[in-house]
Amino acid sequence: MSAAPERLPVAVLGVGHLGSRHADRLSRSPRFELRSVFDIRPHQTRAVAAAAGCAAARSLDEALEDVRAVVVATSTESHHEVAGAALAAGRHVLVEKPLTGRVDEAAELASAAAEKGLVLHVGHVERFNPALRGLLGEIGTPLFVESHRLAPLVPRSLDIDVIQDLMIHDIDLALAFIGSEPESVQASGVAVLTGRVDIANARLTFPGGITANLTASRVSLDRTRKFRMFLRGTYISADCVTGTGHVYRLKDDRESVLAEALASGGGPLDMLRVLDHRTVGPAGEDALDAEHGAFHRAVAGEPSEGVTGRDVIGVLRTMVKIEEAIRRTAEDG
Repeated sequence: MSAAPERLPVAVLGVGHLGSRHADRLSRSPRFELRSVFDIRPHQTRAVAAAAGCAAARSLDEALEDVRAVVVATSTESHHEVAGAALAAGRHVLVEKPLTGRVDEAAELASAAAEKGLVLHVGHVERFNPALRGLLGEIGTPLFVESHRLAPLVPRSLDIDVIQDLMIHDIDLALAFIGSEPESVQASGVAVLTGRVDIANARLTFPGGITANLTASRVSLDRTRKFRMFLRGTYISADCVTGTGHVYRLKDDRESVLAEALASGGGPLDMLRVLDHRTVGPAGEDALDAEHGAFHRAVAGEPSEGVTGRDVIGVLRTMVKIEEAIRRTAEDG
């Protein structure tokens, strides 16, 4: 019988919508001991602390005192300062995405963690979505990637644009599955209800002609989170809302399938008959719990699926290129 994992003393810094979710899960996790929470709004700190059954820290320094690790869920513009303070204090850090809005600041945090031998993970939680988890490393390199991440406007994260707010997830997934950064970026976007870009589309071209077409909106009537990948002989469709994915593979080689289509007399080919199909997820722990588990394993020195600060530098470079391309498109128009 294996021993229970050592409980890791942790604090949550920033307890708005996402931070409150982290605090709730950590307070019920056998892997963690939630010692305290802290937010610049004292009433929010007290409310979340009461719900989670932990201390309400009165300052950042107080929250850092008696823990080995922190979850940073403050505003994106404060990530560099808050995560930097935690690393300087010798604490392992899991910071919500994006790590920062600036590549140089992210590189600085990644270097600080490496120099101190600390774990710096970034909350790209879709890596742990049951619809996609396990596929990275199992499938080959996609030839074409398409994503649609649409949501109604909610009164949070309005200090950043929709690229940093929503599209960042699909940039991360695309780069992770393709395995490189894009060679060229085309993008357009507009501000609809806020003062920042609320809906955007980006077309990323990678070495070898691989393409990713990403669309994100936070002014949609419906909530849609679809991520699709096309490989030679394989199609993968992931619904990140339901946590269910579908993997379709040709039963025979492409030439046999094409020959059957040509011999069908012009009628449509019954694709389901020539495809093997399997469903991925939903099963087991949910994505946030899995992300926490990966962080715990990394702190314990075990192999982990966590997304590190170093891992996201290319993601942030691509994010910035998309934002710059949108600005150029707007200026040219």
